[in-house]
Amino acid sequence: EMELLARVNVHYRLAKTIRELEASKKALAEQATTDSLTKLKNRRAFFENGAKALAMARRYLTDLSVILLDIDHFKKINDAYGHSIGDDALMLVAGILMEMSRTEDTVARIGGEEFAILLPDTNRLGTAVLAERIRSAIEREQFIVGDKIVPITTSIGIATFGVDPAESIDQLLGVADNRLYLAKNSGRNRICVN
Repeated sequence: EMELLARVNVHYRLAKTIRELEASKKALAEQATTDSLTKLKNRRAFFENGAKALAMARRYLTDLSVILLDIDHFKKINDAYGHSIGDDALMLVAGILMEMSRTEDTVARIGGEEFAILLPDTNRLGTAVLAERIRSAIEREQFIVGDKIVPITTSIGIATFGVDPAESIDQLLGVADNRLYLAKNSGRNRICVN
């Protein structure tokens, strides 16, 4: 009877240890693919998901688009109000992006104030419509610091696989990046489609 009880206890502890290890593994995987501030996917996860989505788009001849956006004059927010307020601005934008995206989209913070959205099964027109909705929602959002409303706007570039010259997710993002800079150079707070 004592031997049986000892064996049950050993198996119980072993099962508990296995569950804890699986939970730790899951938590570590989540940390490796998540931006710690915004809780969006990080650059690494964006490119991993992008490579998979691109392979699926090629295989099934479906659309795949990318939105790349940058907060306009973000450095001025950090310089004027401090980095914690800048972090609040980043989280505000991240929240809007998550709210306006579908579950199958990948929303990521890929750099300081730069965000990207991977849009499977979305053509150029659908992407442009979403990009403009995002731009408008961010512009309308009231970001209040103390007793001041601090305007936040974004410049956005988009690219679509099969329409734009790109053979990899990196190249597709590069096309969107070129358009993002065109939007910035054209006065900011706008989207650039081509």
